[in-house]
Amino acid sequence: MLKQSRTNTLLKKSFDRFTSLIAKINLESVHELFFNKKVILYLIGIPLLVILKTPIEKFFSKNFVTPILSNVQTEWHFDAFVIAIALCVILLSVLRFRKYTASKEFFVLEILILSAYLYYRLSGTVWTFTPFKLIDSIKYADLLTLGIICQLILRIPYKREKPENEAGSLFEDKPLGKKGEDVLGYDSYAKLLGNKILHSHFEKAFAIGINGKWGLGKTSFFDLLKRTVKGDDIIEIDFSPWNSQSPQAIIQDFFTSFNEKLRPYHSSITRLSNEYATKLVELKSNTLTKSIQLITSSLTNNKPTNSLYKQINTELKKINKKVVIYIDDLDRLDSNEIVEVLRLIRNTANFHNTTFVVAYDRNYIVNALNKHTTFGEIEFLEKIFQLEVTLPKFGKYVLREELAEKLKRSFPDADVETFAQDIIGSASLKPHLLDEWLVSLRDVTRLANNVIINYSKLVGEVLFYDFLLIETLRLKYPSVYELLKQHKADFFHSKYDQSTNKSYYILTTREIKEKEPKLNNNEKLSLEDYLNADPKKHSIQKDAIPKALNLLTTLFPNVLHFVSNKKDHLSIVNSLKYDRYFSYALSQGNLSENKFKQVLNLEQDELHNKIKEWVSAGLALE
Repeated sequence: MLKQSRTNTLLKKSFDRFTSLIAKINLESVHELFFNKKVILYLIGIPLLVILKTPIEKFFSKNFVTPILSNVQTEWHFDAFVIAIALCVILLSVLRFRKYTASKEFFVLEILILSAYLYYRLSGTVWTFTPFKLIDSIKYADLLTLGIICQLILRIPYKREKPENEAGSLFEDKPLGKKGEDVLGYDSYAKLLGNKILHSHFEKAFAIGINGKWGLGKTSFFDLLKRTVKGDDIIEIDFSPWNSQSPQAIIQDFFTSFNEKLRPYHSSITRLSNEYATKLVELKSNTLTKSIQLITSSLTNNKPTNSLYKQINTELKKINKKVVIYIDDLDRLDSNEIVEVLRLIRNTANFHNTTFVVAYDRNYIVNALNKHTTFGEIEFLEKIFQLEVTLPKFGKYVLREELAEKLKRSFPDADVETFAQDIIGSASLKPHLLDEWLVSLRDVTRLANNVIINYSKLVGEVLFYDFLLIETLRLKYPSVYELLKQHKADFFHSKYDQSTNKSYYILTTREIKEKEPKLNNNEKLSLEDYLNADPKKHSIQKDAIPKALNLLTTLFPNVLHFVSNKKDHLSIVNSLKYDRYFSYALSQGNLSENKFKQVLNLEQDELHNKIKEWVSAGLALE
């Protein structure tokens, strides 16, 4: 009895380990491997070739070998021709080795061809191959062997060193992915929502809307959500309607993605959904009103009850898994395509235990629906999504810290305190002006990339904070930037400060023109009035003009005493330094600040001679 009990225990443990191992196997990966069209083709084709070996040999003998190949005679010029080709093949392979990636597509086919040739070449029972005239042990057809072997050699795996971004490299605007660090603080909220999805089971589809402006990290929020919503009971589908070419194609593309993920779990789900998608495309005309009518019909509980729809729902219940469908960038679509996706969510794919998670900018969607519904676009959207969440608010300091960190990595030789002070600020002084302009991580990435390119040759030659602000303006409103660059004489007047012996630029505003007519400011243009006259021409919204002017008046204060005492001599307000902020490098006639500092460390005589040299070169004012 004791031995029998131990045996049963061991069997149970072995069985538990086996079932645990099976559970860990990714069914989708296994299905992708064994049900791949090429794999099926080889599994069927190879045995078929073996079975039909004799008929195939007779076919080739009758149609190719006897009438064509058997007429090739051993000749010295044939030898030379084949040798020349062989040398070219070898040379090409040597030049490509470890520089060229051979295709995986024909690997198995190449092995099969090589094996078949070597069989007939070495056995000599079916065909006799024509030999070289010089060396009869080598055959002309051996060129095939050489070519395939060279191709296989090119497929020898080798480890390529992954290039790493160096200091000064550009930054990619990409979502978090599977392991990226969440700097915006979305993680805890994503876990909360993800756990609600995991523990919620519905008879029909449940739609969740993720609302947020462009660039606020909706895709990264998806990535965080997927880290929680995972497991053996989850079938995850990523659908990108942005890639579809038309509203009708959205249906077909959706069910293609749907079938790809559901196929491993059910034998007939693909056939049913393909038939369903075909009928839907046939049913749907090119008019969007029918789409709206179908959605409206579904929302009033008058849902379609065709047999295919019922069958798909029945089979989904048998699979007994939660289907989670992520739809990103809904706000990239036009209004017709948006309506088609909404029809999918609420009507067409309103399947059992299916959750849709859809990311969009709500204002964009509401405006797009405006012309397609008569009972209110906001109410319409609320009927589609049972839960709509807005991305959590994050502190703007996070964006400034991220910008500073990127620039520190990009300019390792620059003064780190410069970035810390001008971007992050201190306990007593925060550069809140940047908070108005940096709205998302995308803004941070784009601004960092621009600074990396344009500031690289001006490190130490300009005041960084001024340069950062003017680059921010250029990034958001390039037309306004061009006005400052090309027409400074129209929008600025200069004031001379005797205490510093320098001339400063002051932006001509409406108030200055009114208060100081004696300075002949009427000949100057007020940038505010100029932009308000035709905002569209300069690609700036009317309500954004005060924001741009606020930035410019920060750069160019209209109080001379403030300018001369608070601004560094490298500031953009200094008339001698203004142009270098727009040229991204020192031009002829500019005196390098960095070189000047180096020269100051020379002996007195050397310093005196260098100053003479600069004065002779016309740099006295500099």
